[in-house]
Amino acid sequence: MGVNSNEIKPYVKSAKIPSDEENVGPLKTVVALNLQEFVSDPTKDVMIVCHNPEEKQEEKFEIFEELASHYSKISPEIVFAKLDVIDNDIGVNIDKFPFLIFYPAKKELE
Repeated sequence: MGVNSNEIKPYVKSAKIPSDEENVGPLKTVVALNLQEFVSDPTKDVMIVCHNPEEKQEEKFEIFEELASHYSKISPEIVFAKLDVIDNDIGVNIDKFPFLIFYPAKKELE
């Protein structure tokens, strides 16, 4: 009974999963609750850009938006996404931003 038997779901700090209408453009938004699903597509390589919105990172972040835009036009197998580490706990201790996590195709989150 409980978490181990899946009767009770564990608490995960996560922002709301964005709707398809909210998540338009080449740089997708991913949150803790949909991270596993997002990176589990066996046909796509996924680059997650972890960021802290409380830090001023506009110049650094523009690079990832440009990369996402560029690759969305030439290679649909590569997907770029951003993840706000203040609102989402993904079990990784991050102290420098932006922080990149790459999930190659056919790999699952451990």
